[in-house]
Amino acid sequence: MRKLSTLVFVVLSLILPALSFSQSSSPVWFTLNAPEGSVITASSTITLRFGQVASTCAAVMGSGPCSGVSVGTPSPEVWTSPKTFTPTSGSATVNVVVTATSFGGVDPIPGVYKTVQIQEQTNSQTITINGQSVTVPGLSSSPSSPPSSSGAWLTLNAPDGSVITASGSITLRYGQLASTCSVVSVSSGPCRGANPGGTTPETWTSPQTFSPLSGSSTVSVTVSTAAFNNVDPLPGVYKTVQIQQKTTAQTIIVNGQSRTVPGTSTPPSSSVWFTLTAPEGTVITASAPITLRYGQLASTCAVVAVNSGPCQGASPGRPTPETWTSPQTFSPSSGSTTASVTVSTAAFNNVDPIPGVYKTVQIQEKTNTQTITVNGQSVTVPGTSTQPTCQLVANPSSINFQNTTVGYTLSSSGSITSNCPTTVTVSSVQVSGPYSVSGFQSPFSLASGQTQNYSAVFAPTTTGTANGTIAFVSNAATNPNVSVSLTGTGVGSTQVATLSSSATSLAFGNVAVNNAQSKTVTITNSGSTTITVSAVRVTGTGFSISSVTTPFTLAASQSRQITVTLTPTANGSASGTLTITSNASNSTLTVSLTGTGVSPANRTVTLSWNPSSSQVSGYNIYRSTVSGGPYSKINSSTITTVSYSDQTVVGGATYYYTITAVGTNGTQSGYSNQATVVIPNP
Repeated sequence: MRKLSTLVFVVLSLILPALSFSQSSSPVWFTLNAPEGSVITASSTITLRFGQVASTCAAVMGSGPCSGVSVGTPSPEVWTSPKTFTPTSGSATVNVVVTATSFGGVDPIPGVYKTVQIQEQTNSQTITINGQSVTVPGLSSSPSSPPSSSGAWLTLNAPDGSVITASGSITLRYGQLASTCSVVSVSSGPCRGANPGGTTPETWTSPQTFSPLSGSSTVSVTVSTAAFNNVDPLPGVYKTVQIQQKTTAQTIIVNGQSRTVPGTSTPPSSSVWFTLTAPEGTVITASAPITLRYGQLASTCAVVAVNSGPCQGASPGRPTPETWTSPQTFSPSSGSTTASVTVSTAAFNNVDPIPGVYKTVQIQEKTNTQTITVNGQSVTVPGTSTQPTCQLVANPSSINFQNTTVGYTLSSSGSITSNCPTTVTVSSVQVSGPYSVSGFQSPFSLASGQTQNYSAVFAPTTTGTANGTIAFVSNAATNPNVSVSLTGTGVGSTQVATLSSSATSLAFGNVAVNNAQSKTVTITNSGSTTITVSAVRVTGTGFSISSVTTPFTLAASQSRQITVTLTPTANGSASGTLTITSNASNSTLTVSLTGTGVSPANRTVTLSWNPSSSQVSGYNIYRSTVSGGPYSKINSSTITTVSYSDQTVVGGATYYYTITAVGTNGTQSGYSNQATVVIPNP
């Protein structure tokens, strides 16, 4: 019998700023709850587009906004060009399966769970989705989502349970901006039966006015469904409230903190702020006074063990609003020619503006440019006088496509942003070369600071390098015409993509009956064009796969891991096959699976560990037969002590153990260090 010790629990997250929302095109679109694989049926012609509203990455991809980022990173609203589907001759209905194939093979936003929008017509349309009847409202009827009431709305950082106090009447509405599901065990709404992280539309209750009671000078509202006639506008999503702005500013108190709600007549701040890549611990140096503020753009929680703010008691990945400290000016000290600032709460009067979120700083722009250093690297901060008064800015200014097989297409994302003080109209978009663009309909308008996302598509017809441009023609005062250069190379069909795997077989060895053992195989696109994997299946008694949603795409050289688990129910050998079906040149890739179910050895491994320094509800035990995992959880319920006995080991096997801590809110830590034990043969 062996006694092991395991300790040290770590949670690691990567947080990126949220992206801008896109501008809707002139037709009215109705978002359907129709994930990939859904079947849509209609008795007349329908017009659809494939993509997603502002969402989050569900997989890390080789292109697009989910390239090289973490799962949960915000992604912009992106759609394919609209496509009209008509019943075939002799048929009374049209059937559409929601996949990239139905939309010309275009994946508008790789790595994001997608759906479709249907274009509204004058009158309502009745369609079916997976056999369920859905009525699409007509343009002459009520809008499909709660309409904005007259006036402007300010989103408050006031989750459920917050208390809002005001000295006069206030008008609130309860709900959330475009967000993601945090709870899926709900009985209605877009999160019902969804995956955590599934997208949800902006949804609010009807506005409700709260006034002081007779004899009282203040009104107090506790944010909850009870305060809004027991209406939960979006089950499964963390909600907040918006307050309707009045002509003049209002002063309210949110959870004891005073908050000024600007009036609609209040002019916006004239300060221009430049966001630095300067996480906590960064050293900023300047040869003249600089004005900084500390905080973060719209982001997500990385740490939830905090005592205040929107991340308190939340789950990692919960959206957070843009929040900054008051500006602070740093000047060179007496006798010195430079000012030096280490980015931390200490530098900003020990104020943490948004606990639980990775923070940075913004520097206030001056009339002329400023040159500073960030961790020894020179950075030029643009001056307000160098900013054009009105122009469109393309991001990126050029797009270089990977090699693409003739007859195939490859997409890449881009955007244009208006920095004009008034609304700008883009009258036309002109594309040259073997390229096309989707994601909007022209003409379209951009308000000040608004961004329009788009997808550029390369469709080579011959081999060799092909150049082109996208030209946006607008009425902007400065640089009304903005061009994006396009470059790509068409290659021959002999260079089509091939799907390969890291192993042709997975041998699980001896596995105790009714216990699980997992192994992974990595599949890779070894060609030069994107592959769509349409199905991943496993056969064989006791074998299963997890966390695989099809279809998904693999860009050139991109890989993805697939985890296979063997859980034998009886003694004896087990065999099976993992089959991956795709549009690669080798359309079917197989991996053979073998293992043996054996009776547990009459031996026990006893684990013990030091208790976590955090407040926890218990621990989970994980085991693998491969160093470094993948690991399988072996305890059926949370362990509330600091020891555990594993009686399901097999003689002659080597096991690798690790432990996680479970917080009081259900959040699980990362794996502890690994402990190794070799079981003697009987």
